[in-house]
Amino acid sequence: MKSFDYPLLQLNEFEQVKVCLSEHKSCQVTGCGESQLAHFINGLSNGYKQKVIVTFSATKASQLYQDLKGFADDVVMYPAKDFIFFSADVHGNLILQQRLEFIQKIVEDKPFTVILTPDAFMDKIMPIEKIKNNYLEIAEGSIIQMDALKSKLVQMGYEPVVQIDGPGQFAVRGSIVDIYTLTDEVPYRIDFWDDEVDIIKSFEVESQRSIENLESVKIYPASEYSLTKKEIQAGMAKIRQDLDQNVEKFRKDFKTEEANRLRVTVEEFLTNMDINPSQVAVDSYVNYFYDNLVSLLDYFENPIFFIDEPKRVTEQLNVVDAEFGDSMANRLQKGYVLPGQTDVIWDKNQIIAKIDSGEKVLFTAIAKKIQGFSVDDFVEVGSRNVSPYNGKFEILVQDLKKYKEQKYAVLLVTGSKTRGQRLAEDLREFEISAFFEEDGERQVMPGEVMIIKGQLRSGFMYPMI
Repeated sequence: MKSFDYPLLQLNEFEQVKVCLSEHKSCQVTGCGESQLAHFINGLSNGYKQKVIVTFSATKASQLYQDLKGFADDVVMYPAKDFIFFSADVHGNLILQQRLEFIQKIVEDKPFTVILTPDAFMDKIMPIEKIKNNYLEIAEGSIIQMDALKSKLVQMGYEPVVQIDGPGQFAVRGSIVDIYTLTDEVPYRIDFWDDEVDIIKSFEVESQRSIENLESVKIYPASEYSLTKKEIQAGMAKIRQDLDQNVEKFRKDFKTEEANRLRVTVEEFLTNMDINPSQVAVDSYVNYFYDNLVSLLDYFENPIFFIDEPKRVTEQLNVVDAEFGDSMANRLQKGYVLPGQTDVIWDKNQIIAKIDSGEKVLFTAIAKKIQGFSVDDFVEVGSRNVSPYNGKFEILVQDLKKYKEQKYAVLLVTGSKTRGQRLAEDLREFEISAFFEEDGERQVMPGEVMIIKGQLRSGFMYPMI
């Protein structure tokens, strides 16, 4: 919404950062706090297709997500995996869903603002080209053999069930195929006439009622790792070879307990791969199945990076790297993992170097030297936080009268159109020239109070304007 951009365009410090970026220089910005950080980032994002916000914790990422959703509609989160316990993580399916939603944006070449922690760059994932070649586009009139469709869906990570009740599943009943992707809110029902797609519609899971007819649908994988039968067989052969070698090594060292533990653990994985490979987490075995793995950083094309507290970002990388290294060394020694499972994350220094080579703005709360990242220019933003009013109407009226006397242009954010309109009426009764702006395109002028629909965790002001 342009209403949020106008204040920044009057701010000299904002213009300094824009000039810095136009000259392809990196810039360190201090003084942006709480929701103001999201406001500043959103303003700088104009003109960029791929915006990557790197912060130091999942909690801060969630806060930035909530704030940025009030300014832009292309905001997504890409959560990092727990590299040690991902397959046992109770949030694993939600994490996978969020990651695949973002990857779908890249495949479809859509603009995005993604928020993540630096460890999201560390895991080894498939090249984007392989994902682009691994989705199904089904249209009315398409000729598709039912057996081939079922095999393809299984390969893409979908679970075959009698009746779907959640994302990542598909069901076949006669000539009807139901598919519930991880990236769509509702499932699809595809009705065949022999091998020809006759009708495609979306429907509700609980009531089974149709929602709307569709001409075509795109079905994206329900897994980050898609394997052909040939790739599965080749990978399992590598695992068996590595298993035999390491079991033999343990036995030669008279470590029979470790040898037996390793044999049982890996054989269980191999048995599950034989039975139902599409439902087995291969994250820790990726090195055995793929030769050309990449980082998420390799998915981007000319992105701009916004790095929130770079020192803490680097510290987060160091912590994850150290914890993973220590855990894997211990597990390898005790026979819980194979050597190939200890090398499933990228080097932390490579991650920092790749980020540093891109166009970037680094945000710090206070002016301090940044280690690990190059900085060409420095800008200090003068600003103040404003606490949310949360129903404290009398205090709001007092503050707005004071701001009006000081010729401030005031932008109030409220949760709904109805609430905004009612608030404007209530404020006018106290001789405050407030009005509700529905489309968020108008510039608020000095002495005015404009109310728009949105969300912010806290307020802020720019005294320098």
